[in-house]
Amino acid sequence: MLFFLSQCLILSKSEYTVYIINYVHVFSSVPPRILWISPSQTAELGKEITLVCTVTGRPTPRVVWKKNGIVLQDSVSTGNITLVNISSVDGGSYECSAINIVANDTRMTQLNVIGWYFASLDITYRTLSYILLNLVQLNLSAYPP
Repeated sequence: MLFFLSQCLILSKSEYTVYIINYVHVFSSVPPRILWISPSQTAELGKEITLVCTVTGRPTPRVVWKKNGIVLQDSVSTGNITLVNISSVDGGSYECSAINIVANDTRMTQLNVIGWYFASLDITYRTLSYILLNLVQLNLSAYPP
């Protein structure tokens, strides 16, 4: 906080010195800065992971998380984003931006996803029989007569 002091001299029958004190709060703006971002990580399919972006600045910066240019989260209260039930599409580069009226700061991190993905196949007995019959026919026709 900064104070201004001004002096005013008033003359009358005797000299008086009057001090007028003005209290002025000086607002200083500080550009946002990302102090720390989660390093590149590897997550398993179906698990949960939290990416952290710790920022500073005045006024308090907004923290924006993006993936492939699409905003995932825009928050003033926290720089954390939690991804639940991780799937293969969650893998890739994540961008954290700290933004205020002064400037912005952006950093990137990487999420790699590992694990087995099982696709469910809806095969009926009739379809399976047709596939097997055609495979047998192809194999039999491959031999010379």
